[in-house]
Amino acid sequence: VGFLAQIEGKSSNWLLQQALRGLNCMEHRGGCGGDSDSGDGAGLLCEIPWSYFKSIWSAAKNIDKDFTGIGMLFMPREEQARKEAQLFCEEEAQSLGLHSLGWREVPINLDVLGPLARNNAPFIQQWIVEDKAKRKNLESLLFRLRRRVGKRARKSWRKEEIDLYFASLSTRTIVYKGMVRSEILAPFYIDLQSKDFKISYAVYHRRFSTNTLPRWPLAQPMRLLGHNGEINTLLGNLNWAKASENNIEKIWGEQY
Repeated sequence: VGFLAQIEGKSSNWLLQQALRGLNCMEHRGGCGGDSDSGDGAGLLCEIPWSYFKSIWSAAKNIDKDFTGIGMLFMPREEQARKEAQLFCEEEAQSLGLHSLGWREVPINLDVLGPLARNNAPFIQQWIVEDKAKRKNLESLLFRLRRRVGKRARKSWRKEEIDLYFASLSTRTIVYKGMVRSEILAPFYIDLQSKDFKISYAVYHRRFSTNTLPRWPLAQPMRLLGHNGEINTLLGNLNWAKASENNIEKIWGEQY
């Protein structure tokens, strides 16, 4: 895991470039898929570059950044399912007294991805949410919103694993990540190639998949941090427990 920050809090494109350079130096830390081209995952968690978004996104031009959040979402590739996912987001936001300002298709370059990553790539969108009441607890409201949207989607689509994932939803930070090798992150996300993308801090990480198969949502960093710990062992432990169920009676007796 790498971290960079400008001590005085001044935003610059230089810091972004240094973070991407540091990420490239972590290529040895990560693994690749069977195609030797699709990474286990790499990404960047950074300050929201408000000035950049205001210059390219009409929905962001007149916002008060202290009472506005931006979400980075991995969405369904199928258009109808994506419209449903957007509806879930907007209706749940309204139920919390928040207002949806609009959606943006994140510009990407699929051609730089390996075959495995490209075949599993989500449709990536950004979403602006505003609190017109200007409450001080907006960050916690966005946490509740994210959880409610996920629950709504699982219930409506009647499945636990859904093609809807919030890489981030915050008033302070945004996450650009994917099932890519370190050096592919910036070529993949066109935003990261802009000189107007200016930040004052960044967390970057390159993931090696140990107990889980590579997936876009599991790419590092996560919403609040990057980690090297074995937090990803839960699925592996559950699978081992299921694999042992047939032997429980032999080991412990029929009462189990």
